[in-house]
Amino acid sequence: MTIRSEEIRAGDVSFLPIVAAYVKKLGIVDEVNRLCPTMSDLSAGQVVMALILDKLSGRSPLYKIEQSFVHQDMELLFGEDIPQSKFNGDALGRSMATLFDAGTGKILRGVCVWRNKHLIKPTWAAKSFF
Repeated sequence: MTIRSEEIRAGDVSFLPIVAAYVKKLGIVDEVNRLCPTMSDLSAGQVVMALILDKLSGRSPLYKIEQSFVHQDMELLFGEDIPQSKFNGDALGRSMATLFDAGTGKILRGVCVWRNKHLIKPTWAAKSFF
């Protein structure tokens, strides 16, 4: 199998793939999607991940988030090749309204419970106290 040079894209991804993997491991995207179901092409969990990545990348405004992903490998960050144009203001506004309706406290509590069930394994010291 030969790969043509036109098929290869290169870009500086810096630390964002590590953050994206950690967000996925914590179950944030899945739990947000469970608590905030949407009918749009972009899930609320993907929007939350985009907001986390955008904020940690150093950008401060919450608008024009699609511009922060122009030179990023979307498949590496999100697990699927999502066009940057889907992260427009309308999509973010709809997802933020869904998050508000679900309640941010409920979402945070759900993420923490999921994390405790799936990631924290009791050690011998913890078992001896219970």
